[in-house]
Amino acid sequence: MKATDARRHSPEKLEVLRERGFAMRREGFRVVEIAQALGVVRGTVYKWFRNAAASTEEQATAGGQRGRPKGMGSKLTPAQESQIRKMIIDKNPKQLKFDFALWTRRAVRALIKREFQIELSLPTVGVYLRSWGMSAQRPARRAIEQDDERVRQWKQEQYPAIARRAKAENAVIYWGDETAVKHDANWITGYSPKGQTPVLKCHDGRWKTATMISAISNQGLLRFKVQDKPMNQQSFIEFLENLIEDEDRKIFLIIDNLKVHKSKLVSQWADEHKDRIELFFLPPYSPELNPDEYVNRALKTNIRSRAPAAVEGLKKRTMKVMTKMARSTRRILKIFEIEPVRYAAAVC
Repeated sequence: MKATDARRHSPEKLEVLRERGFAMRREGFRVVEIAQALGVVRGTVYKWFRNAAASTEEQATAGGQRGRPKGMGSKLTPAQESQIRKMIIDKNPKQLKFDFALWTRRAVRALIKREFQIELSLPTVGVYLRSWGMSAQRPARRAIEQDDERVRQWKQEQYPAIARRAKAENAVIYWGDETAVKHDANWITGYSPKGQTPVLKCHDGRWKTATMISAISNQGLLRFKVQDKPMNQQSFIEFLENLIEDEDRKIFLIIDNLKVHKSKLVSQWADEHKDRIELFFLPPYSPELNPDEYVNRALKTNIRSRAPAAVEGLKKRTMKVMTKMARSTRRILKIFEIEPVRYAAAVC
C-alpha cells in the first residue's frame, strides 16, 4: 500500500490504524511491514511505539491533541484575552471612544492595540473572536429614543393586563404594522457572543411610497393589504374595516405610535366601533416588541434578494410572498417563539 501522510487521516481513522499496528507488533511483524500494510511511513509507526513506551499502549492508541498545545504561540495572555472579551460584551465601541458602530474585527484589533500595544492581523483577530464564542451577526436595531422603563412596564404589566382582558371578553389579539415595499440596503454585521444579537442604535425613520399593512393574531392568522401610497387615515380605517369584517370575535389591535394611528379621524372611527375593536399602543420607538415586525422582516428578506426594482414588480412579489405566508398558520405561530416577542405568545 502506498504510504500516506498520517496527518491527512481523521482522529478516528488514526486510532484504528494504531490499534492494528500494535496488534501486528504483538504478532511479530517488523516496523517496515506494519508501515507498508497500514499505508503510513515508518516514522509514524516508530512514533506510535515510542508513545506507547512512554505511557501505555491504550493511551498511545487513543492519541492526543493534534497540533501545537493550546495557547502556544498566542500573542495575548489568557488574562488579556479575558479582559478584551469582557470589554466587548460589556461596552459598545463608542462607549470606549472608538469610531465604530459595532464590534468588527477592525474594531477589536484597534482595542487590543490600544490596551496592550499588540499588533494583530485581521485573520488572527477572527480566530480569537471565534475562540471566545463570538460570531458575526446582523444587529437588532434599537432607536436611541427608546425608553427602557416603558418597555419593561409594557412587557411585565400592560400587555399581561391586555391579555387577561382578551381572555375574559373572548376577544382575539392582533398585532398590526406597516412597511415600505422597497429594496433595503444590505445590513452590516458585527461580532457578539453566539446567541446574543448585537444592538445597533439608530434614529427612527420611514420610507413613504408603496406600502404594505398587515396584522397577525396569537392564533396564527395573517391579514394584509398592499397599496400604492403611504399610509393615511382613510386607508388605515379601510384596513380596520376589512379586519373586523373577517373576524367574528372582538379584536384587540396592538400597533405602534404612528401619527396616523392616533389621528382624530381614526380615534373617532375606533370609538364608534368599540364593540368590535379596540386599539392599544406599544411603547414609542420599540418595533422589536411587535410580532408583526418579523413578518415585515421576512418579506424584506425575500424582496431584497428576488424582487425587481420597479414598484409594480415589488408589489406583485409582495402579494405572492404574503399570500403564501398567510396560508401557513404554523409559520406565523413560530414568530411568537422569537426571543424579543416571546412575551406576546402568552394569552392569560
